[in-house]
Amino acid sequence: MSTTTATRSGVRPAALTRWGGWSCVVIAVGHSVLGAIKGAEHWAGWAAGELQGGLGAAKPVYSELSFWAVPGGFAVPLLLLGLLAVGRAREGRPLPGYVGWALLAWAAFGAYVTFPLFGFFLVFVPAALFLLAAREARLAS
Repeated sequence: MSTTTATRSGVRPAALTRWGGWSCVVIAVGHSVLGAIKGAEHWAGWAAGELQGGLGAAKPVYSELSFWAVPGGFAVPLLLLGLLAVGRAREGRPLPGYVGWALLAWAAFGAYVTFPLFGFFLVFVPAALFLLAAREARLAS
């Protein structure tokens, strides 16, 4: 499909995919920056290996939680998904619809569990954009 082909709604699937991808990148970078600032006190311990030892090993609880919230969390996969989406948009191809559905389900579960925090609600934006792009591409074909 060409990136210049508009669909019935006049919105190009590539544009929706690109906006969804960049919104994933912004969310991932924002999460990483905030988490790095809040977890900075644990960096030296991580570098020293305080989280090593496998399951059942005694580890500092807050350090471990901080690790799984930022470098071990969703930010890197979300960043990669965003960059993949931007690349696909440049080729004029949206992501498959199941990507949007899976992202939406994950965001809805996270929003429910962490309510009233707003972080997971931000992920509704790229999920909706990916779903709309897939729908528009399907209708255009």
